[in-house]
Amino acid sequence: MRMEMNEFHLLALCGVDSRVELPRSPPKLWAHRDRYELGDQLLANCTAPPAIPPAQLSFTINNETVPTPGADTTYRITPDRETWSVLSLSVQLDQRHFLNNGRLTLQCTATLPAGFEVKSEPQELGIRPSEPVPERGKSFVF
Repeated sequence: MRMEMNEFHLLALCGVDSRVELPRSPPKLWAHRDRYELGDQLLANCTAPPAIPPAQLSFTINNETVPTPGADTTYRITPDRETWSVLSLSVQLDQRHFLNNGRLTLQCTATLPAGFEVKSEPQELGIRPSEPVPERGKSFVF
């Protein structure tokens, strides 16, 4: 009798888990501050809920991927044996991080096999256009 095995059966026999479970919600993004300016150090953290296999995380600023040299996604296992994905970002902000209007939009992406991606809510962290601020010692008459 001849038995054929597909990749799934071979992986199961070898003890490799081939299940894919999507995260229950999008990744959560936290920035150290609400607003950043040119020259500031942007500090942020992204956490993705459990998934099988655990998600790989990345950051984007204004839809451009931010390289995170030396910072890999880390995994935290809970007592319930769930694996959360975590990635931190620390980047010195320069002109390339801001659009012409001073806008800086930070977002986190969780990527799973087969090209599945889920993104955090974008956070607007750049300078907001606002009313002109009068110089010191000057007043305006309305």
